[in-house]
Amino acid sequence: MPSVCLAQINITGKILSQDNKDPLDNTIVFFNNTKLSAVTTADGSYTIKDVKPGEYAFVVFKFGYRVYNRTILIDHTIEFQDIFLEPIPKLLEAIKYVEDFIHTRDLNDFTKAFLGSTENAQQCIILNPEVINLGYNPKARVLSGSSKDFIQVANKALGYLIKYKLDTFYYTAKGQVHFEGLTLFDDLKGTPAQIKTWQRNRREVYQGSSMHFFRAVIANQLDYEGFKVLKLIRKINPDYTLKNNKPKMLSILDKKTPLAIPDFISRTNQRGLFAMTFTDCLYIMYTKKHDYFNNNNLDLPPGAPSYPASTVTLTEPHAFFDSNGVITDPNSLVMEGMWGLSRIADLLPLDYEPPSVK
Repeated sequence: MPSVCLAQINITGKILSQDNKDPLDNTIVFFNNTKLSAVTTADGSYTIKDVKPGEYAFVVFKFGYRVYNRTILIDHTIEFQDIFLEPIPKLLEAIKYVEDFIHTRDLNDFTKAFLGSTENAQQCIILNPEVINLGYNPKARVLSGSSKDFIQVANKALGYLIKYKLDTFYYTAKGQVHFEGLTLFDDLKGTPAQIKTWQRNRREVYQGSSMHFFRAVIANQLDYEGFKVLKLIRKINPDYTLKNNKPKMLSILDKKTPLAIPDFISRTNQRGLFAMTFTDCLYIMYTKKHDYFNNNNLDLPPGAPSYPASTVTLTEPHAFFDSNGVITDPNSLVMEGMWGLSRIADLLPLDYEPPSVK
């Protein structure tokens, strides 16, 4: 893993209302996709303690106000200038947060798409489905939605209470899923035995994950961490017709020449930001596990080794990721296989560090 500075940093400041400059108490202040958070006191002040250096999305959320969100680089203790939240007009608030009737079918479809289909998803419970607004377009066959407040998910497999403010969600009849939002993690309370199980499960989820992979790339330790990257070519089958049973697309895996990191990764001019660039598909295997039965539901190319695998296809010229191993724009690529199945139920905070194996 990359070396990490051990110095811990505190972030302080105040949150006020833009209209009357009054302090806002009980306001959630947090770094997105982490366990780092605080709630403002009566005078609007907050302190987020023990922050590791790095780049984070800094978020302020209070119901009835517009979300404050900015990216900041943390390398020393910071006292922010006062932040003023803009109230949402009452009429707009009434329109935006009107209670929709959630059909059981739509909620079940949303839950499956949102949590994922891994074993961990079976141990997740959405505690407050009433905050979810869903709508189904029968013509387009698309389920879409958002949430008026944080969706609270109790993940009893990993020991997290996940709070997710859903901004955008859609789920198509073809099984395509996309959602964006803000995430805050808390640890569930458990017995020593439960905590030990959660720690083991978290490490299991981390091993072979996209976060693990990108961190291994940054540390130049792909082989050591158990990853192997191959070139995958997908092209139209010239023998395909509507009348025969031959596949429409052909997948050709180049097993002879594994890719080196410079073949698909480069540094950018921005510190802590890296770029992935590749014209074909990347076939990424995690060789410290085996998958003899294709549990990752991947359209395996002929001759693919029996390892858990993911394919990555870029939809933009570049896909950027930061030093925490997190893709900055999920729309810049498509993940299939192992990574494609992992959703909220297998999400780890970006400040997660796997415990050392003794």
